[in-house]
Amino acid sequence: MHVAALKVARTPIAVACAASSVSYFDFERRRTPAFSSLQCESVEPRLQKQPPSNVDRKHRHHFRKANDMGLVRPSNCDTFAPLRWRPSFQFHLEYKVELGRELGHGGCGQVFLAVHNSSGVSRAVKRVEVGNKTADEALQKELEVMQRLRGCPHVVQAIDAFVDERYRYLVMELCYGLDLVDAIFEELASGEEEQVIDPTEHIPHIAAVFREMVTAVRECHRNKVYHMDIKPENFIHVSTETVDDAPSVKLLDFGLAWVDVDADGCSRVTPGTQLGCSKYLAPELFKTGADIFPEAVDMYALGVSLFNIFTGRFPYPFYRMGRPRSRPDLSFIPDEQARDLVEKLLSPHASQRWTTDQVLEHPFLKTHAQAQVTPLSELTAKSVKSFFLEQSPAALRGSGCACACASYCPHKAKARTISAGEVLFSEGDNSRAVYFVSNGSFDVMKNGKCIAKLESDSVVGEMGALFGRPRRSTIVAAEASEVFEFKDFGEKLGSTQQRYALKGLQEIALKRHLADTTREFLRNATLFRDASDELLNTIVAGCDRAFFGQGDMVLEADVEKMALYIVQDGLLEIRRTDTSYVSFVSPGECVGEAALLFGQRPSGEQIKALKATTVVVLDRCEFALILGDFPKEREIIMKSAEWRHAEMGTYPDTI
Repeated sequence: MHVAALKVARTPIAVACAASSVSYFDFERRRTPAFSSLQCESVEPRLQKQPPSNVDRKHRHHFRKANDMGLVRPSNCDTFAPLRWRPSFQFHLEYKVELGRELGHGGCGQVFLAVHNSSGVSRAVKRVEVGNKTADEALQKELEVMQRLRGCPHVVQAIDAFVDERYRYLVMELCYGLDLVDAIFEELASGEEEQVIDPTEHIPHIAAVFREMVTAVRECHRNKVYHMDIKPENFIHVSTETVDDAPSVKLLDFGLAWVDVDADGCSRVTPGTQLGCSKYLAPELFKTGADIFPEAVDMYALGVSLFNIFTGRFPYPFYRMGRPRSRPDLSFIPDEQARDLVEKLLSPHASQRWTTDQVLEHPFLKTHAQAQVTPLSELTAKSVKSFFLEQSPAALRGSGCACACASYCPHKAKARTISAGEVLFSEGDNSRAVYFVSNGSFDVMKNGKCIAKLESDSVVGEMGALFGRPRRSTIVAAEASEVFEFKDFGEKLGSTQQRYALKGLQEIALKRHLADTTREFLRNATLFRDASDELLNTIVAGCDRAFFGQGDMVLEADVEKMALYIVQDGLLEIRRTDTSYVSFVSPGECVGEAALLFGQRPSGEQIKALKATTVVVLDRCEFALILGDFPKEREIIMKSAEWRHAEMGTYPDTI
């Protein structure tokens, strides 16, 4: 049996939809009765539940860990209103598109990074030209398909849609990581000059990744959606770091998906039907007039994908595509259970291929049921820190970069010593430099106040480096410190590891921008105007953020969700089903004071989004724990909430 490491034959990746994500409210919450009818989108992955470095250690117990999610089909409820193509002038008012940050491109269009102006939420925006009829129709179809999958945690979510005379824009959640081809290649490849894949030591990791791939496909199939272009390039990591108790891998690119299939699950390929990558196509797709079962087609592609992840190659020579042997050569796969699973998925007979439910019960996945997807930064220590300290100026000689070939150096790094009190850069400065603090610490100053502290191993200046934006604050050395300065970072990043480091830096930048935007918003909200920076930092790290489209139900009348909702952008309507009472909640205002004060909601109250709305959500129990460490501010906040609640005249009848 060929268990030896295998040479990798990689081809350039044709990214159709590329990186794309924001995640959804913690999936385990949707399983509870309180959230059974609320499937809404959160703007940050589960990673954001980890407290940032500027949150004092004594407050870190407030950041909860989720329960085991399980594999639960999202309910088919009326929580989501259909997405409509809105006029694009609204898109340009609401989002800043980073045209210099192309996340991917394909034959139909491009995918860019965009940041929501008022909330700081990062999105991926797929743009196609209306004049390209094929691309335009494909994007419209993709939106229709993705609407059927809203609330599916392992599927990249559609957020909004816009159109004008020239372009059509589909706004999606943003995933920060690499697609599976880049990620698996880097995770399993050796560090030798002629890179090879040796999966022997990483079988649990492969099983964890494949389990999430199968789960994503199962969510599609249960909603009568058949992807028809399953391949590792169309799965993407949610984050470059650990994602606790939430999906780590998501499925994207539904431009070729089938949804209208006969009741018996059978259809036929007609002239002009677009098919996916030929290397992953099931053999029946090559037969004229053959009955096609799209569910079985997706399962065949999953089998090819698993074979490819293990070996870096494909199960059949290209000249045999459509005419596979009865049994592929599986000797290159070093795990017996994995070989059995691949064989069941690659059956030439569609009726004999296993379904997603059967695959999730296969011994290969059951044996590694506790395995988790390990991010690249932990599996191979190829993190942003490693990139800064080891790959570029690891052995700094003098004050220059240690790259072997200076003419191809992507870092342009320079070591600098900063005296105590010296300014590294000032608010409003324009610079493309990014700094890595190798020793010492810095104060982050804004309006003459220290709002945060940067310790060793911190990155600063990433927003200017990546997006060309003016500096948002002034950075002052709190003590004698040392930094590495990188000029024009990211201009020549070519290797997968360098692209990974850039994505990691981008994730740091966007999440920091989100936290800063949320902090400033809360500081100006009525309830938190007297809150200290320490309290605000703790709240920002512990809150959820949720997005609701126009017409979406935020809370049904019979859902007892105990939380405080603060509108950041948009408009909510509160309606009492037992009276004619109606009120509206605009940006900066909140709803849920009754939950905060009394631990209950007014009976018969339902909340609906009248327009696209972003809210900051503070769970009552978690918020109470946070306020317990700030007794003086707690008293002020509770009095303010009580006054607002009394003004609305909605005290619970039992009070």
